[in-house]
Amino acid sequence: AVRLAPRLLVAASSNAAVDSLLERVISGKFKDRRGQAYQPWGIVRVGSAHRGEPGEYDLDVKVRALLELPGPEVQRRHAEISESLAALKHRVQQLQEEISLLQQATPLPEGWEVRLSAGPRRLEFHDHVNRRASWEPPPRPPPG
Repeated sequence: AVRLAPRLLVAASSNAAVDSLLERVISGKFKDRRGQAYQPWGIVRVGSAHRGEPGEYDLDVKVRALLELPGPEVQRRHAEISESLAALKHRVQQLQEEISLLQQATPLPEGWEVRLSAGPRRLEFHDHVNRRASWEPPPRPPPG
């Protein structure tokens, strides 16, 4: 439902209040902009559990579970994260190059739009006034 959920820090005046908020979030879930309910995936509870029993969201429980992972599993997870990070860095570089291409094509006359073509990365110039498209940029508008 949610591609990028917001990060949220919740604090309360007592451990009981924190536990109550945590229970509400887990049972009631959150709603995205379209009204779709979703379960937050990165819940961590920091501090002493009100009832004295740490739950699955307790930070200490999560840390202990990670420390108990066998070496090969840690290496597999590390490799997976490294691969994802490399792919993200590559995508960011692509987007930066696309932004640079688009910025070089501006400013445009009123009624014009520039887009990146779907196939090879070429700039398409769209004249919405005369309803035509071109690979060639329009003349730059006068300054001001």
